[in-house]
Amino acid sequence: MRNSRSTPPLVRARRDEMFVTTYWLDGDDAIAAYDGGFERFAEENSLGHDPRELIGTSLWDHIEGDEVVGLNRWLLQQVRRRGRGLSLFYRCDSPDRRRLMRMELRTAGGDGIEVRSLPAVERRLARRSDRRSRQRGPLKICAWCDRFASGRRWLPLDSTPLPLGIGTGQAPPQITHAMCATCSERAAAEIPVSP
Repeated sequence: MRNSRSTPPLVRARRDEMFVTTYWLDGDDAIAAYDGGFERFAEENSLGHDPRELIGTSLWDHIEGDEVVGLNRWLLQQVRRRGRGLSLFYRCDSPDRRRLMRMELRTAGGDGIEVRSLPAVERRLARRSDRRSRQRGPLKICAWCDRFASGRRWLPLDSTPLPLGIGTGQAPPQITHAMCATCSERAAAEIPVSP
């Protein structure tokens, strides 16, 4: 039996609802191109702007959190230095979906890099009531596992009502991205370092 604070029920997403996104970076980490999957992702996740406006902008203008930026810079550096790609898993949730994604980074001519995200597991969340408490200050979320900081602990997003204030008439909290200690340690252990 589930209580109201348990993980919400998941409904397996249909294969046609899942898609691959790919974009290419130039040697200065500016977005050089993207594919149709990226456009679909932008549309379905209401990014708030035309994806064509992203061409020529720095990747770092679109990533939040010092730890997340630092890790992503390091990953790109490793791909360029080693001259071969790498692959890792991360979470990419939305309000109605839980996604485990696989990111593949590959060299793409000169210092360019292809960034491809493929869904490993995607599930639609069943609807549930939106009884949530009020959050004070920014809500810190790990950009890799999607757990959120609650004091000194990192909790799964779908394990407890989030303090978003939805339906209360109050503005939702600012969300900031970071990297929890577990993901930071895992990334350091799993990703080979170039000599």
